Amino acid sequence: KPAILGADRAEVRGFTITGGFDGVRCQGTSPILRRNVIRGNFGDGGIVCLDGADAVIENNTILGNLGNRFTRLSIGVYAERSHPLLRNNIIVANDVGYAPYECAPDEAYNLIWGNGRDFGYSAAPGPGTLSASPGFVDPRVDDYRPAADSPCRDSGDPNGTLDADGTRGDMGAFDGDGGHSVSLPAQEYFIESILDSLDLEAGPRIHGASRFTSDPVFWFDSTGRGSQGEADARVVIAEGIRSLTD
Repeated sequence: KPAILGADRAEVRGFTITGGFDGVRCQGTSPILRRNVIRGNFGDGGIVCLDGADAVIENNTILGNLGNRFTRLSIGVYAERSHPLLRNNIIVANDVGYAPYECAPDEAYNLIWGNGRDFGYSAAPGPGTLSASPGFVDPRVDDYRPAADSPCRDSGDPNGTLDADGTRGDMGAFDGDGGHSVSLPAQEYFIESILDSLDLEAGPRIHGASRFTSDPVFWFDSTGRGSQGEADARVVIAEGIRSLTD
């Protein structure tokens, strides 16, 4: 399985991660997941944090991660015996939005809306967390930028990084764009996600980088053992970060 081992504070940034059992699985290690779109995965969740995985999950768009008849419910972000930090994410149209189990949540300034259930276990909305349609430019063509009328604009953590124009940061993987949003009811997001989930023959995909054929798309743990898949994953992350700076 593709893996990054001993990945404390390694950063995954700027990818679309789709079609895996889990999108990103962190086990006993704590990477930084920033400005990714994590959608259309069908296992335990879009992001799964287990056994002390204190990941930083910031400015991601996490949507349409839905279980199928072979799996249980799929959760946008699932944490078990871990303490991830969630800031400035958009989490919509998953079976469950955010579910921390046997751990204290650190969730604030996210938009969590339109999931089968927005919060699982004992979780409740943190400070600054919104429940509203995200106002994407056009989700029908996978344009997940927040439009001018989006509630995600200038609604991120006020103590976080400012946008390029010097204003308060936006929520989600992308900076805002002008114009008005194409608003869809939550059911429409689910329908789009179900259609995407039927197209899984190619296996897990990381758009704009290499393609994997086993799941999850990214697997992080702290065992220190290696394999060819793990080396491939390191190359993919390096290539993705390079492509953002070229």
